[in-house]
Formats: sequence, C-alpha cells, structure tokens
Amino acid sequence: MIPTPEERGWLIDELATLMAAVGWERLVSAPILEPTPEWFPDRWSADAGGVRRLARRLLRYAGLERLGVQVSLFHGDRDVVLDSYGRPAGERHHGAAAWFAGIEDGVCSFGAEVGQLGDPLGVTAAMAHEVAHVFRRVHAVEVEDREVEERLTDLTTVLLGFGVLTTNASSRHRSAGGIGVHSWSHQSLGYLPPQALSFLLAVQARARGLADEQQRALGRLLEANQRGFFEHACRCVERELPDLATRLGVSASATWPEGPDLRHLCAPLGEDEGDALPAEAPVLVHRGVNFGRPVFRIERRRTLRYAGLAALASLAVAPVLGALSGLSTLIYVVAAAGVVTAGLAGRRVCADFCADPDCKALLAPGLECCPGCEGTVAGTIKHPDERLDAAEAIARRRYLS
Repeated sequence: MIPTPEERGWLIDELATLMAAVGWERLVSAPILEPTPEWFPDRWSADAGGVRRLARRLLRYAGLERLGVQVSLFHGDRDVVLDSYGRPAGERHHGAAAWFAGIEDGVCSFGAEVGQLGDPLGVTAAMAHEVAHVFRRVHAVEVEDREVEERLTDLTTVLLGFGVLTTNASSRHRSAGGIGVHSWSHQSLGYLPPQALSFLLAVQARARGLADEQQRALGRLLEANQRGFFEHACRCVERELPDLATRLGVSASATWPEGPDLRHLCAPLGEDEGDALPAEAPVLVHRGVNFGRPVFRIERRRTLRYAGLAALASLAVAPVLGALSGLSTLIYVVAAAGVVTAGLAGRRVCADFCADPDCKALLAPGLECCPGCEGTVAGTIKHPDERLDAAEAIARRRYLS
C-alpha cells in the first residue's frame, strides 16, 4: 500500500517547496542515518545528559552544530519539569515523548519524558523530529497551521537524512512472551503515516539514483511493514515519475556537491561543561507513571472458564458416547456435572492484573508494588472502573485519620 495519487502529489510538492527554500543538496548528499553505533557512537544514558548528547549529535548531522543544547525532563502525569541540573523548569507537554521549546541566545531547549527514556530507539526518532523543528525554525520555513507544520517536520526528517529513524518509529510492532504468557504491542510516533514516510524514502532513493542493490540495502534497514511500503513505492516512483529530478528542482548529478566528511560527522562529540551534572545535583532515577500512587489488582479466575468449557464438551459428547456404549446418556450427563463440580471445588487458578488500563501488568500474589507502573498495590477490585472510587476512598481515610 502506498499513498493515494493526491497524497503523493502533496508530498512531492511540499518536498520541492522545502528544497527551494533551503537547497536541494541535502536530499542527494546528506548521509542516511542508521540506528547503529557507527552513526551514534556517543554514550547513551537514560537521563538529561544522554538526551543532550543525542540532540547535539543530531544537530551536527543537520548542519546546526553551532547551536547549544539544554534539556528538561518531565515525569509521567506530574507537572514538575526538571532541567539538566535537576531544577524546576517550566510546564510539561502532555503526551509528548520529546519536544523542542525554542532557541534563545543560540541555545536550543528540548524536553523529554523520563518514562520513555528506556526506549533509546524511540527517543532517537522523537529527537530527530524535534531537531527537524529546529532546522525549520533556523531556516524560517515554519507554517502557522500546527498540524500541517508537524507533518512537514516529518517530511523534513527525510531531507536531513533521518528518514530511516522516523519511518521505523512511525509504526513498531513488538511481541514477547514466556510459558503461559504472551504480550503484543504496537507503538507509533510522528505525524505522517508509515506509508507516506516510506514513499518519501523511495523518492530520496530515486533522486539519488540508487542502484537496485542499494535500494534493497536501504529497505533492509526498515521494519517489515515499512519495507513492503518502501519496495512498492520504489516501483511506483520509477514507473510514474520519470521527471522526478526536474519536479523536485534537483540539478544534474554532475553538479552535485561532494558528500560530507564522515570522519568528522561520526567522530565522538566529547564531553563539555553541559554534559556533566554538578556534584550537588540530584541523581535522576526512572520512575513509573504511578510511582507513589495507589493502584489495585483485578483477580481473574480461570477455573470458571475451564469448568464451563469442560461442561459444554461433556454435554456435547454425552449422546454419542451413550449410543456407542449402550449405556444411558444420563450417566454421561451426571459425569459432566461431576467434572464441573470438581473444578469449582478444586484449587482456583488466579491471574491478577494491575487495574490501570495503561499498565495491566501481571501481579504475583503478595506483590506490593506494580512492576509495570510502580504504583503501590492498595487492594483488590472487580473492574477497572472502580479504581478511581477506591483511590478516593483511600485518600478520604488518610485525610480523616
């Protein structure tokens, strides 16, 4: 699946408009970043220093190395934001993994959510989007419509060579499991859908004149779904856009500039005064979104389900077994009822879950802290809708005491 003809036209026209303002050279010469240590050699840490180093690295790739960086952190649903030195610094941006807060005196201000710093790939893609915001601010190409500006910022990430990072992050599917437990998750970042970003990558590959093997190598860097979108888009671009370079305003390849010095671009940044916290600064520790708050367990009993299935199976085969054996069907019905009774009287198998709909982590018997959201397990309820009333009752008791 690829974008519709109208959507493809919009993407190409907006890319051409952007390049007319900032130059077409980046589309054909900027390195296409890969999520590997070769491109990101700097030490990663899930704190303000790690985010700051990541921002500096991406600004270097965007040609904005001259800008300074400061980083603020926020914690889940809390309103307190901390800067690189652990001091309060402004309001949080609800629901954002990272944000760009502006440029003042040559210093870019960024923010990131502490709860998402455990996902380096997701943070890298989010910061790639935010650095694209910086690029658009510096080159004065921002538009007033916020939603359109966000989509154009995603488009700008491809021009800057960040397309693999943001295309992969636009839709990520993950599964995990063990004996008796399996989980599946889907996460998406950004504003353009994966089909649109994959199409833009195909446009970039075509504009660069990549050979088939080079296109396949680029596709292998993508998530499975995005790889399929990219391969389909490459065929579409080759078939339908023979005049792509002219439409984008890209000059003949003989006039293309030499690529950047990768030895400089990929060299370690080195520490500077902004990367080290002062000795008196508090140590930043990852905390779940419900840390310090009461959460509740929901006990889901599986025995009733198993007993019901056993009863249905027994009742279904009872007439057949009765006819084959010559015994009364009633005997088998009584036996089925015995299976159900034994199941209900036996040891119940329980699987407790956190009642927070955004968590639902498994809670072992006697566990006092949820391993998913780090809330304090304060009791058991029957339905997630009861959790707010239960939390209010606890708060009321504490107040009265």
